[in-house]
Amino acid sequence: MKFIRLKVKQHLFVWIRGVKNVRVHQRKRYGTDEPGVKHEENAIARRTQPNEIDELSTARSSNATGQRILASESPLTRTNSALRPEQEVVFCDIEDLKPGWFIWRVVFSTSFSGLLFGIDTGVIGTVVLHFANTLRGHTVNAIEKGLIVAMLSVGAFWGSISCLSADRFGRKSTMYLACAIFLAGIVIQTSSFSIAQLVFGRFTSGVSIGTAATITPMYIGEVAPAVYRDSLTGMFAVSITAGQFIGYGFGQAFMGVYQGWRIMIALGALAAVSFACLLRFCPESPRHLISHGRIQEAKAVFENIWPTASPIQINNKVKIVEEQVKEAKEKTKDMSTLCRFKQLFVVRANRRKLYAACGLMAFSQLSGFNALMYYSPTILEGLGFPDRVALAIPAANLIVTMLYTALVNRVGKRPLVLWTVPGMIISLTVGMIAWSRCHLNFHKLDKIAENYAEHLEPKPELDWPAYLIFASMLTFVICYAAGVGNLAWASSEFFPQELRPQGTMLMNMCNWGPNVLVGSSYLTMVEDVGPVWTSAFYLVMCCLLWILAFFLYPEAKALALEMIGPIFEAKNPVKEANRLQKQIKEHSGIPANGRREMAEV
Repeated sequence: MKFIRLKVKQHLFVWIRGVKNVRVHQRKRYGTDEPGVKHEENAIARRTQPNEIDELSTARSSNATGQRILASESPLTRTNSALRPEQEVVFCDIEDLKPGWFIWRVVFSTSFSGLLFGIDTGVIGTVVLHFANTLRGHTVNAIEKGLIVAMLSVGAFWGSISCLSADRFGRKSTMYLACAIFLAGIVIQTSSFSIAQLVFGRFTSGVSIGTAATITPMYIGEVAPAVYRDSLTGMFAVSITAGQFIGYGFGQAFMGVYQGWRIMIALGALAAVSFACLLRFCPESPRHLISHGRIQEAKAVFENIWPTASPIQINNKVKIVEEQVKEAKEKTKDMSTLCRFKQLFVVRANRRKLYAACGLMAFSQLSGFNALMYYSPTILEGLGFPDRVALAIPAANLIVTMLYTALVNRVGKRPLVLWTVPGMIISLTVGMIAWSRCHLNFHKLDKIAENYAEHLEPKPELDWPAYLIFASMLTFVICYAAGVGNLAWASSEFFPQELRPQGTMLMNMCNWGPNVLVGSSYLTMVEDVGPVWTSAFYLVMCCLLWILAFFLYPEAKALALEMIGPIFEAKNPVKEANRLQKQIKEHSGIPANGRREMAEV
């Protein structure tokens, strides 16, 4: 009997300890140990002080016009009767959960579209040096080279319009179309024996690149969780810079081969084929699915993105997006496409979004970065550097872009652009000083570089201005990649659901339009007015870029798309964004580095 009593006590002790552990777990998880709280409500609860409003739940439960719903009215909240009347338990919404690997696989697949633009940018710098007499004996001059380089951006400018069809046919279908057009452009270019055919092929490929570059960031922004959106969008920029590095590698591998420039361009088809194959593993954007009434498919996408979410959380997310889409449709029900564009300029909040997104994109291109990507082989060849030195430019761009992707969620986009643009200004200033001491005959830079590349003339000895010019170019690329070069693509998140295609189209036009000017004019500017004054022009553009970012570009780190719109309705969007960021950190337990942890299960 003594033995039996001992065993009963042991089992009773284990049972009591187990009950205590369960109650502790329930308190941590739900804010209460009452069995009435349903297990399927898989959320963290936290207690708020009297008269305190949860900014995070409030803003995430807001509608598209910025009208906020109090936390007690939100579907993400619940009052617990076990607590004092002045206390409230607020359950976290789905954005507080850690996403699964599915979203990383989707973003990795769609980011392959960046290779289309990246490889072309990397290849064309070497291609223009090695035309020689392969176009039926025609010698290509500096103006024709500028036309060939810039025509891709002209096609991309018009390709940006394709995003208007993405609302009707879907983001995924439009990206498939971009792959087909790019392959057609590759075929036209590689079979070219005239400047006209080559220019047309470049235009065709440009239409594809403009389509992909417009749709992909918009798609990633719509499927990505708010906390990880900046890093996930940055993967598109990583893909572009990786493509540039690969393109430079193709150039170095085939530069000594007769008609090797055709092989360099043809290898770009591998990127398009890979992109098309990977797209079949990607779902359609859930916001597009909801806008077309395909609710169950959208739920399946959200379930794959957040595998630990409960059905209640999935339904809440769908309801929030559904309400936003419904209101967007009501706003634009009787509007033509022209009227939608008009809304971007007439409504004050939308106009501010245009200034921030389009202005930053335009000045990022007018800073002259793509002139380095297009013509750095020509510049370094003319200065007397070995051919392989040009690989340092895309390599630095790729490495820094990867670091940007890792750090942007911690630091934020606004601090990065404000810290790195002064570095670009200093680099251009140092470059101007070095160019003023350089003895290169820049009036014949194109011809000199071509003769060096074809070994028709011996290269000169390198002097200190040449090394300083190379160092300033490298520093400029590092500062650009660490800030504005990557974050400018993420600005489509500013535009509301009903105007996102139109806003994204205008933003991308502000990318490709200045790109046309830079690509077509850089060589002629250097040969006509000199590299010093050319650098001075880009220096002024960088100063204007910093001023625009300081006054107009708000920080949207870790904010859901539904939260960004009301920021621009405030008197000062930058201050309003900072205030909201501070409220989120204080009231939702987000640490200073901007990360969220998954709820304990």
